[in-house]
Amino acid sequence: MKYFKIITVILIILFKTGNNLYAESIFTVNNIEVNKDSFKNKEELINIAFKKGFEKLNSKILLEKDFTQTKNTSLRVIKNLVSHYQIVKNNNEENAQNFESVNLYFKRDKMYNFYSKNNIKYSDVSGKIIKILPVLIVEDETFIYDKNFFYDNWLITEKQIKTKNIEYIFPLENLETIEILKKNQNNLEAVNLTDIFDDDEEKDNLFIIIDYEKQKTKIFLKGIISSKQIVRNLQFENKTDKKTEYTKILKFLKKEILELVKSQNIIDIGAPAFLNINLTLNNQKDLFSFQNILNEIDLIENFNVKEFNNRFAYINIKYYGKINKIKEKLIIKGIDINFKNNQWNARLK
Repeated sequence: MKYFKIITVILIILFKTGNNLYAESIFTVNNIEVNKDSFKNKEELINIAFKKGFEKLNSKILLEKDFTQTKNTSLRVIKNLVSHYQIVKNNNEENAQNFESVNLYFKRDKMYNFYSKNNIKYSDVSGKIIKILPVLIVEDETFIYDKNFFYDNWLITEKQIKTKNIEYIFPLENLETIEILKKNQNNLEAVNLTDIFDDDEEKDNLFIIIDYEKQKTKIFLKGIISSKQIVRNLQFENKTDKKTEYTKILKFLKKEILELVKSQNIIDIGAPAFLNINLTLNNQKDLFSFQNILNEIDLIENFNVKEFNNRFAYINIKYYGKINKIKEKLIIKGIDINFKNNQWNARLK
């Protein structure tokens, strides 16, 4: 019994002082390639990597208007935001002889201060999976799976067109979807999303209609992003041959979708929130495991134990962003979490 009490005290202290080391931080930038011809010594290499890494980080998590605002940030300021760096082996065999590769680790708290001073809100789109179905219309003919440039090339071009943490997947090809779209080919905008993405209404999805004409391309987006219904009308001016324009449209579309996803996942670091969770304990290790999981989530500022016994732990969590984002990250990390009887309840799976 005395041994159990000692363990209990240690656990509580660990929780109250926990959370500032991140195993998977959104503020980590890996594989920053620096041309060997662009520097003469290690200091120049690191300076270039710092600038490139800072730009890469901001392009990934900031809206376009805020990203532009950070472009003139001085090297002195950037250096102050970095925790540490690693010069690593370049895994790209084609570039290994000509490029050095660097990993950068930015300090979360200092990045928060930097964004706050500049009135910038960042977006957490890490691990975002979007199920999409792009449909192409050319001269009133509709292409779904076959002869559809966007269906054929959307995933192939992932390496050329960086989507920065967004993973795209397609629904399975099936005759039912073809029939539904054919029946509604004169009014595709009105197609019910559940008829296309029938596995889970709450998951992120986008139905995309690309209506290609000689002078311009009209684009219609409809779907669900971060539990919010989305409808967008876009337009792209065509200037060259069809194949070239298709590639440009694909790049344009991915950029617009990324901006859309960012806008739905804004983290307001000036407005923290609090969450109380009742954690069911199957054994003493569950508490240590849960602590480690919380430590890995950037959006969690700190946490502490309010009550504790051998069956449960009542934990208060200070976090940034939306509760659904915290829930999503906990589920990904193997936590079964639900809201029942006016209380958030969790257990390790």
